[in-house]
Order: sequence, then C-alpha cells, then structure tokens
Amino acid sequence: ESVTSTDPYGSSEYYLQGKNPLAAQSSRFQGLMISFIYRNFEVTESAAERYIGCKYDSWIALNYKTIETFILGLVSFWIFRQTNRIQWLETGVRIKQIMEKWSETSRWNFLQKFYLLEAEEHFCNERYESAKLSYDVAIAFAAKHKFIVDEALACELAGYFALRISDHSNSLDYFKMAYEKYRDWGAHGKAATLLQYQ
Repeated sequence: ESVTSTDPYGSSEYYLQGKNPLAAQSSRFQGLMISFIYRNFEVTESAAERYIGCKYDSWIALNYKTIETFILGLVSFWIFRQTNRIQWLETGVRIKQIMEKWSETSRWNFLQKFYLLEAEEHFCNERYESAKLSYDVAIAFAAKHKFIVDEALACELAGYFALRISDHSNSLDYFKMAYEKYRDWGAHGKAATLLQYQ
C-alpha cells in the first residue's frame, strides 16, 4: 500500500498509525493546523478530535509537542466560541495552565503563548477589557522575543476579537499588523486571506 500526501485521513493514515504512530500524529496535527490557520471551522472540530484521539508521547517529539499543545489550546477556545461545548473551554483552560507552567521555566519561549491563550479564554468568557489587554501583551512579548509567527497569530486573533465586539478601528489595525507579519515571515498565501478584513 502506498503512502501519499493526498489522503491524510484515509488509508495512508491507517498505514502510518500501524507503522509509525508519531507520523500518524503529525499527519493529524497538520490537518488540524491547516484548518485552523485557514479558518475552516467546518473541519476544525473533527480534526481536533482526530488529533486528540491519536496522541503519542515520545521525547523525540518534545519540540513539536509545545507547538501542538499551543495550537490545540487556541483551537479549543475557537471551537467553544462556535459551539458552546464546555469540554472545549475546559481543554483550552487546561492547556493555558500548562503554558503558564512552561513560561515559568522559559519566559522567552512561552510567555507570549500564555498571554494569547489567556486572551482567548477572556474572549470566551466575555471579559472583553481583559481580553484586549492580554492580546496586546501577547503581541508585545512576541515582538520583543522575535517570535514573528506568534506575533502574526496574536495580531490576527486580536483582529477577530475586535471584529466580534464591533471595534472596527482596532480590528483593522490588528489585521494590518497580522498581514505585515505573515508577509515578513514568508506566508504570503496566509497573508492574502486577511486582505478581506482591510
């Protein structure tokens, strides 16, 4: 049986699961990441469930685990806001607590991630002033620590937040910053998806 990249959730994934569970987990995470980054909610919840269902812990994957954990937290808060399913809010909060612990050992790597998760939690709980403050702090730490991807993502999510609460002026500013940061990073396709908000 051949393994192809055109069928990430079909027979090739079952092949990978049996032969290499780490590769299967990576395949599922890529599906989750793509659906989240391109804001395709129709598949995001099922992609998150598939990813959670195939968690594989290994020291080999430790570096990826931090990224996967962070993205799963952001996805969980987004799913909660769309569905009002409390288990997703609980998952997001649990991941935010993990990120807080990690930020105590390495502020440089994790502090902006923690504040972005905190902002998303505040957004879910309709604590809008606290959310805006946490988004701005996440953006500032990402810029200070030179994490351009985290900065772009924080600006983008702050833009969606501001749009949702009808703060159109700030929304426009956040989306412009996100657009510029994604382009600086080289993610021109992702940046182009934000033009609709400018």
